[in-house]
Amino acid sequence: MSWILPITFWLFLSPSFGSETEALETMAGYEGVMISDKYRRGSALIYDCTKGFYACVSFNNFDQCQEQREEEKAKFTSVLSCAPLKKYDTIGECEQTQREVIHRLIRKEFCYMDTRERQFRF
Repeated sequence: MSWILPITFWLFLSPSFGSETEALETMAGYEGVMISDKYRRGSALIYDCTKGFYACVSFNNFDQCQEQREEEKAKFTSVLSCAPLKKYDTIGECEQTQREVIHRLIRKEFCYMDTRERQFRF
């Protein structure tokens, strides 16, 4: 099942479909589609600390991530499962940032319990 969305995206990028811009505009209509077993596609950027990936998810998933993080911090869990990073106005903005940050070699400090909350720029 996980191969369906990449193949669909590849088809949109094929020369017979049109430009990459057209493909991305078409894909923008897929908001709310399940992109994993626990996330829906949306315009909020998170980092899944358990599985080690960035994802643009629905605001509902973002809020769940935030709530879960607060519960884990209250229990003094040393490695947090999720980091809610930023809500964007559009999926395109979120996905552009996602493409930029996945290539950065930054420490994922936001995955670890810290008594002081730092502001991360995304």
